[in-house]
Amino acid sequence: YYTGSTQNVVGYSATENIAEGQDKLVDLEKITPTQENCSVSAINVGTYYMNLDASTFKYADSNNVNVTFNIVSDGYLTINKRSLADVSCQLSPEYKIYNGEVQDAPSPSLFYGGVELSKDTDYAISGDTKAEIVKRDVAGNIAAYEITISALSSSPYIGEITKQWYIVPAAVDIYIHGNLRTESYSGSSFRVEGLDFEKTIKPDWLDDDE
Repeated sequence: YYTGSTQNVVGYSATENIAEGQDKLVDLEKITPTQENCSVSAINVGTYYMNLDASTFKYADSNNVNVTFNIVSDGYLTINKRSLADVSCQLSPEYKIYNGEVQDAPSPSLFYGGVELSKDTDYAISGDTKAEIVKRDVAGNIAAYEITISALSSSPYIGEITKQWYIVPAAVDIYIHGNLRTESYSGSSFRVEGLDFEKTIKPDWLDDDE
């Protein structure tokens, strides 16, 4: 499977077709090229062949043994696409605070083998990519929005994964301050009226100490 690094296959197998009683005439270790010199390497998804050629094989004792080489099957390396299920995927943050406006879903970070995948190159995002209000289930609990991350056909990955994100209520603390008035006694009535408001906003899932 695709790893983002070079992978290779080395060597071949050889069998001899000789008359009975002559099995000691051929020493397979006298064949060139050697196992180590027959290989193929690749990084990307695909099938890569060694391109073994019978004309390039030689037998060291050709003076006494006439060896004919036949390629039965070529050696090859196949690198298949990697499933997105093998990829590390995180949303940060998973929560957004209600602000009365349409908000984008958090951007995912996808990594495999220490390398970050690229949006629109390796994958696309669909589903609840935007939302405005707090979503709740039938019991009134905060429910999740969901995005689907799908591998692009042109990428070395395959499949899809889903991630959840939330819009949580904004908690507003309102502090009320009555207006103040100070007067000297005059025997007549005085009146003070009006209020001042002060507010702070925070997610209601935070403790007061946070």
